[in-house]
Amino acid sequence: MDRDRSKHRLALLREKPEVLFVPLAATFLAVNVGGYGLKFVVAFLQYFTLEQSNQVFPFTLAFAWMVFVSTFAISIKRASLNPPRAFVVSATLPFSGAGGFELVYQVIGERVQPCCFGPNAAAPFGPYEVLSALTWVALGLTGLGFWKVTRKFLILLALIFAGFAAWVLIGFPQVTWGTFSQYPIAYALNIGLKAALFAIFSLPVIEGLNATRPTAKDEKKYFAYQKGA
Repeated sequence: MDRDRSKHRLALLREKPEVLFVPLAATFLAVNVGGYGLKFVVAFLQYFTLEQSNQVFPFTLAFAWMVFVSTFAISIKRASLNPPRAFVVSATLPFSGAGGFELVYQVIGERVQPCCFGPNAAAPFGPYEVLSALTWVALGLTGLGFWKVTRKFLILLALIFAGFAAWVLIGFPQVTWGTFSQYPIAYALNIGLKAALFAIFSLPVIEGLNATRPTAKDEKKYFAYQKGA
């Protein structure tokens, strides 16, 4: 009985991703727009259009677009979602990658370099910023109904842990310290791990979307049924 209920709920989340999207989006707006006001909207638009940027943000934006475009196409082709629902699933995924990286990055930074991170930093990252980052991660879980955890996911997760551990062991160098030629390892780890965080949230959805495609056996049964009908 419980298994049947779980399957029904999973099917509902796949057919109607807005069931998760509406409460998650409402929470995201309440925390970020409600907490930071209009400046959050302005900053979001400035970053999105690259009017405001830093050394690595163009890569962040590129990763977000790659996740969106790839999952949007797969959502329509494999899962047969209509365009609005495919958009909801694919457009929210990049939020998890961005929020997840920032959360891990800031929490580690506060412990490794407390002078440059945390509530006392030039750009403070206190408890409310942690809550904000969590709403970014949660919003990207709109496509949770499609999640399929595979070996690829576990390998990528292990690589992310190893990457951050290596970054800490070498002193957690930052891109703000200088140019790429001065601190290539800082740029490589920042950009590489950011890409990995985008991938860790999008990979289970892509794997799940691909798994919804009918197999040759399923299609054979369907055509046999049609012929018999």
